[in-house]
Amino acid sequence: MLLLLLMLQEVNIEEQPLLGLIVMGKKSLPDPAKRSRPYWGFVELVTTNIQDIKDGLREEEYTTATRGTRHRSAARALGEGVYRILKHDSGRRVHTHLIYKLELPSPTRDDEAGEPQEAMKVEPEASYLIQIKNPEQPHSGGGGEGRFRGLRSKRRAAFPAHLQGRFGSNWYAPADPPDLLNYEGGGSF
Repeated sequence: MLLLLLMLQEVNIEEQPLLGLIVMGKKSLPDPAKRSRPYWGFVELVTTNIQDIKDGLREEEYTTATRGTRHRSAARALGEGVYRILKHDSGRRVHTHLIYKLELPSPTRDDEAGEPQEAMKVEPEASYLIQIKNPEQPHSGGGGEGRFRGLRSKRRAAFPAHLQGRFGSNWYAPADPPDLLNYEGGGSF
């Protein structure tokens, strides 16, 4: 099962919001209090049509070459809130944080928050480092434990030159500008 996060970012695309669906590759969010190996995720879908997002969250049956027919349950909301992507200069290196604060379930009412949020490690508020993988860097065959090797070529982000230039020869770059998240296939959070 994949954790699906819906991120809504208002942009002025003819007065329509730009919607993005981000898929996380583990069954829960990392513990924000601990330093751990990076979790990977990627931008699955970017659209201005809310129905496209709803369709992406429906249950699905699909076939793989190695595991046969698989089933993915419909996604359910674990919370609703606000988020920001902030740039932070630690002196050593500029990096970006994804911060959020849930409004529902209300963190002041313990009876509303509970088992689903605990099981998925969704805190009432948290901050995570977020970085974007350079789609032009080849992935190594070994990849190393916990290292996100990237998406297959046909699913990798195709950034315009002004955004691709942010990477230089680096494997990763901060999510600065956040427009890097407006392209399907972008990721590594």
